Amino acid sequence: MRLRTAPPVLTLDDVRAKVIVTPLGCWEWQGSRDLDGYGRVNYRMAGRMSALRVPRVVLALTLRRPLVLDALHTCDNPPCCAPDHLYEGDAAQNTRDRQERGRHWVRAGVEHGHSTLTEADVQAIRVAVLTERQRDVAARFSTSQATVSRLVNHHTYTGVGP
Repeated sequence: MRLRTAPPVLTLDDVRAKVIVTPLGCWEWQGSRDLDGYGRVNYRMAGRMSALRVPRVVLALTLRRPLVLDALHTCDNPPCCAPDHLYEGDAAQNTRDRQERGRHWVRAGVEHGHSTLTEADVQAIRVAVLTERQRDVAARFSTSQATVSRLVNHHTYTGVGP
């Protein structure tokens, strides 16, 4: 049986060896990244191995303590792990920052990637149901009666006017 050896504890010198410094001062991680573009490393924490995002590890190393909260960026550059571009914040701050910077991934209504209805369709449906049955309107717009019901009652497509 072959024994696996765990990687050593990561240091800031190890991080510096795997980054490229940009003109804006970002340390862009050149190692593996997750689907969101953040660097990922295996890191020993409290005797256990964990796959963590590099900015979180760097901030913990810089602050010389385990992070209780999230590692947030001032530069809005996911591969960046420059210590002076990171600060500790809670989930609400992270969500607020993400929304303010237009990086909030949840899209709804006509902005959703799988939406088949346009804004004009939604408005036409809301007018049509005043005189027609929902199932007839749904058939005309190639959607379901449940979808028509949800949009008429403003449970979906809430950003589209009357």
